[in-house]
Amino acid sequence: MKINLISISLLCFQCMACWGQQGSNSVLQSGNWYKLGVLEKGIYKIDRAFLVNVGINPNSIDSRNLAIYSNGGNGMLPQPNSTPRLHDLTENKIFIQGEGDGVFDNSDFLLFYGNSPDLIEYDLDNDIFKYENNLYSDTTFYFLTIKEQPGMRISDRQNLRSNFQVINSFKNVFIHELDETNLTRGGRMWFGEIFSGSNPDRSFVFESINLLPDGDIKLFTSVMAQAFDDTSFDVSLNGTLLGSLMINSIPNRTYANKGDIQQKEFLINSTDIGSLNQQIQIDLHYNAATSGPSTGFLDYLVLQVESELKMNGQLLHFYNTSGLSDPAFELSNVSNSMTIWDVSDPANVYNQLYDSNESKATFAANRPTGEFVAFTGFDFPSPIFSHQINNQNLHSLSTADALFITHPKFISEAKKLMLHRKAIDGLSIHLVTVNEIYNEFSSGMQDVSAIRDFIKFIYDKNPDKLKYVLLFGDCSYDYKNRAITKTNYVPIYEARNSLNPLYNFSSDDYFGFMEDHEGEWIENTSGDHTLEIGIGRLPVNTEEEAMNVVNKIIRYQTSTKAFGKWRNEMLFIADDGDNNIHQRDANILATYAEDKRNEFNLNKLYIDAYEQVSSPSGQSSPEARRTFEHAVAEGKLMINYTGHGNEAQLTVEKIIDENQLSSLTNRNRLPFFITATCQFGNYDNPDRVSGGEKTLLNPNGGAIGLLTATRPVFSNSNFSLNEAYYYAAMEKVNSQFQRLGAIVKDTKNNSLKGAKNRNFALLGDPTMRLSFPKHNLVITSVNGKLIDKADTLKALSKIYMRGEVRGVDNSLVTDFTGMVSVVVFDKLTQFSTLGDENTAVQKFNKRDALLFKGDASVNEGLFSIEFVIPKNISYIFGEGKVSMYAVNSEKTEDASGANIDLKVGGSNPNALSDNTPPEVDLFMNDSTFVSGQTTGTNPLFLAKLFDDNGINISNGGFGNNISIRINNEDEIKLNNYYSASMDGYQRGLVKYRFTDLKPGKYTLTFSVYDTYNNGSQKEIDFIVSENSELKLFNLSAFPNPITSTDNDITFTFSSDRMEEDLRVIHQIMTLQGKVISEKQYLFENELNEIKAVNWDGKDANGNRIQNGIYLYKLIVQSTLDGAKNEAHGKLVVFN
Repeated sequence: MKINLISISLLCFQCMACWGQQGSNSVLQSGNWYKLGVLEKGIYKIDRAFLVNVGINPNSIDSRNLAIYSNGGNGMLPQPNSTPRLHDLTENKIFIQGEGDGVFDNSDFLLFYGNSPDLIEYDLDNDIFKYENNLYSDTTFYFLTIKEQPGMRISDRQNLRSNFQVINSFKNVFIHELDETNLTRGGRMWFGEIFSGSNPDRSFVFESINLLPDGDIKLFTSVMAQAFDDTSFDVSLNGTLLGSLMINSIPNRTYANKGDIQQKEFLINSTDIGSLNQQIQIDLHYNAATSGPSTGFLDYLVLQVESELKMNGQLLHFYNTSGLSDPAFELSNVSNSMTIWDVSDPANVYNQLYDSNESKATFAANRPTGEFVAFTGFDFPSPIFSHQINNQNLHSLSTADALFITHPKFISEAKKLMLHRKAIDGLSIHLVTVNEIYNEFSSGMQDVSAIRDFIKFIYDKNPDKLKYVLLFGDCSYDYKNRAITKTNYVPIYEARNSLNPLYNFSSDDYFGFMEDHEGEWIENTSGDHTLEIGIGRLPVNTEEEAMNVVNKIIRYQTSTKAFGKWRNEMLFIADDGDNNIHQRDANILATYAEDKRNEFNLNKLYIDAYEQVSSPSGQSSPEARRTFEHAVAEGKLMINYTGHGNEAQLTVEKIIDENQLSSLTNRNRLPFFITATCQFGNYDNPDRVSGGEKTLLNPNGGAIGLLTATRPVFSNSNFSLNEAYYYAAMEKVNSQFQRLGAIVKDTKNNSLKGAKNRNFALLGDPTMRLSFPKHNLVITSVNGKLIDKADTLKALSKIYMRGEVRGVDNSLVTDFTGMVSVVVFDKLTQFSTLGDENTAVQKFNKRDALLFKGDASVNEGLFSIEFVIPKNISYIFGEGKVSMYAVNSEKTEDASGANIDLKVGGSNPNALSDNTPPEVDLFMNDSTFVSGQTTGTNPLFLAKLFDDNGINISNGGFGNNISIRINNEDEIKLNNYYSASMDGYQRGLVKYRFTDLKPGKYTLTFSVYDTYNNGSQKEIDFIVSENSELKLFNLSAFPNPITSTDNDITFTFSSDRMEEDLRVIHQIMTLQGKVISEKQYLFENELNEIKAVNWDGKDANGNRIQNGIYLYKLIVQSTLDGAKNEAHGKLVVFN
């Protein structure tokens, strides 16, 4: 958008209704409605052929009941909430030739006045025309309908015939503006024609001027240039040089202004341009920089001239610019058939009567301003037919907890999500489309303020009710879809600033400003508004993306496979460099989260703590990247990143990049990402999909949502917002963690920084809660002593813990039966960074040393667990941590908890002796694997272990880790990948997934120690092949044969792909190979070796199959590496 030198008025002439004067129903609730469009001011004609074309039978209507409704045109809606505006459509006065008989004959026609979508009006006080290009729409829309009673018609306005001062000239305006280039791909400013050193000249001709002799000519010019040296534009009018616009150089810096814009008013008298004629030519010459890149752009030209009131064609648009309270207008060169309409109020047009004398027409008015159109004949263009619209009535909607606003393209998936949210959470939700909003709140024209106005309309019905708005669809800085890729489905608010990358924000916050004094949103701290509603967006671009994201959200909340101890885990990632500011910020955030909610386990991935590898393309850290990938695969409730980034990657070392995020397969362990970095979530650029978008849109993994930046941001405002997020996210309201929309609303309101924090957005469903466990877990006793009197956990001591599942009221949850996972940590361990990028070495703490990890049964809310504390602990006394997570047998509820008061340290003086090393069995993929066999490139390593005193998983003291070496290369520690078996600490399993191994022969050496540090070592050989194999065995069908009473036939099989997602096609075929039944299944992260699919004994049409012998087939494919196999069997049917 151009904020023009000649100023702007956002007050529409028609806008007489205020927020409090709201109708209860829309006129669109009934009847047939046809949406029509016009591109510029003028008179438009609808004839019989037009009616037939839009689907109206002229023979079946009473032409007297034809009506047109609109309140559009003359600019965009006002941003301030306090500015009056019309709600719903207003009937416009029209003219119909030959309607007296009620029949729309071939000779009959309808005329109406169509307004411009842009703001054009005369400002008498400043003697200038106010002009503002409409950012959102090139079209003004009108709605044609057939009423049940006569429609409004243009009536006569009498000629006053008083002795008023005669006016035979007026100030006219001619405008040239093209919107073709947006330099920073953001903000509202678009520019037109391009100038360069090799193409420095352009001319612009304005026709039918009717210049008044000795009249003033004003030219308002706005230009912009990009150059590292000063440049200028020379401006000439009909060959006369008016002057120049001097344009400043711009700095050669990434985040500096990308152009300098200059505006200037030129004034000349018509006597100074030679002979008067019917056209004016404006010439622009660009004086480019003599060195370096130099490009100029025209923003706009607004030509204001004094013109004679003279008919020079079929139609003359003129304004009362005299300022006289009682002017008399005299038009020359008129015909007897001329008609004059007073269009000062476009919805309330009058036929202005006049006196004629030879070729002149005169009429008097009694107001100082106004707008008129004089015309002859009836040969006018028809409006553009858009479509017939369905009946709608948003005005009748009651208040609700949430609004889902989408594009018609995504309505089915948005409805599916709405029904899910209603069923799961009991929320009241209205689902509406942007087109419905435009029709009722902006007369059919796209306008972001229409969306805000609709939200406020619902909000004002009960300000305590509406809390969330989901914008379901992608958006674009290119409101008018000029780009090849069109993504503007649900528009976003764009900043006024388009030239500075740091202040050129896009934001959905605008839709959450509900207070009456808000809305204008000045782009500095004085314009800070607070959100009353939590806003989120799902930036989907296709129906498939919409389906995938909705399925992902529903699966996140309903899948039994989505439960797990990953819900207790959080990961903080910090970039290096910049004097360690990113690491310090991450440390503060992690410390707050752990202090506030000790049930969460805080993991830290600080880039400067990992060795980096230099190459010609820059530094990388394979170990840090691998650590991130494993962390995501294991699952984290939240992942927080602080540091440098862009649309494609996080960290210069590319620890995280868009391709990696698109290929993540953490389908049932989806984190919420907070990325305090630049541009990672830029979702309004139609020319690329950002890393943040790809993370959310990944159908098989990635993230469940993100709080992410859409533009470059500052580290200090990043931290303020990041900190405010954890203040909100870690706080329970009414014993529950808040929904994402409420969290982000509080985050924004508590981190106001002018334009600096507007760049952050919630990509996700604001009505969703993260998967925080529902109940609480507590340790009640240790070795028979109450928890507040428990003994110290000493090396080689045997520990017996009891615990309970408790509700929000701290009472025992007796109906909770299932499994609890317990992790016991040693004291905090201090680590140091490596001081890369010439930064100081920095120390930080994290809980890195494990003492025990295993599972136990929960019965009626009670559980107990037993284990031995390993020998190699830190013997200094201090606080350890017991972290717990439980899920019930039905996998419908879970619980979490922690104890950070238990002391760890010292040694058990009465420990029994143990010199027996652990027993070890090694496999690849599953327990049928034999050493030397072949695997794919992503095999699962398995180690089954047994020891009387359990396995050591502590990395403290002696370095006796569970570890592997591949072909004698670097050691990989696997302490975190071991877990003791259910209700038994002596047995356990190591599971570790390799990724992208190169083809070849491998020898894996495995080392393990028990809690007494007795060690075992064992090797296994395997061959990696790109031609991955998937083995199937133990295929069976039960019952078989099938009788008439068998309606549930179970087919089971085993595979060598444990913990992989498997796609299964199950077919029943005749002996001739004809498929009579086929179903598809997905086994997600299946832990069991035996899988089962069920069949009801019916064919694809739902009919019971006939007696006979059939074949059944299972086609199984791994989603990890694409390996595929099939198995067959016979099935006998005796009905």
